[in-house]
Parts: sequence; C-alpha cells; structure tokens
Amino acid sequence: MTKELKSVQTLILLTPSMKDNLHKLAYMNHMSLGALVRQLIENYAAEHPELIAEYDRIFGKGDKQ
Repeated sequence: MTKELKSVQTLILLTPSMKDNLHKLAYMNHMSLGALVRQLIENYAAEHPELIAEYDRIFGKGDKQ
C-alpha cells in the first residue's frame, strides 16, 4: 500500500449511544476518535479484499462512490 499524501473529510451519522461507545473505546485505547474510526475502516477493508476486488472488476479501479 502506498502512503497517501491527502486526506478527505466525510460525514458519518451515528446514534448517540454509538458515539458514546466509540469515544469510550478510543479513550481506553489511548487514541483519538478519528484514529479509531480510521483503524476500524482499515481493518474492515483488510478483512474483505474480495469485495474490493469485485468492485474493481465491475467498475474499474479508482476512487468512485
């Protein structure tokens, strides 16, 4: 994986209890909320490479939404 030089911002809607639980998890892991969410997303993507490959096969590689 290449090091990315830019970041993007996105809006994620959470229920209050989800936000509270994420804050608790971040605190207990000595992380920021953003770092925790990035780690969770990276882990999920790493656990499902076949879905990413299938998307790339169907739509082509690139940053599509």
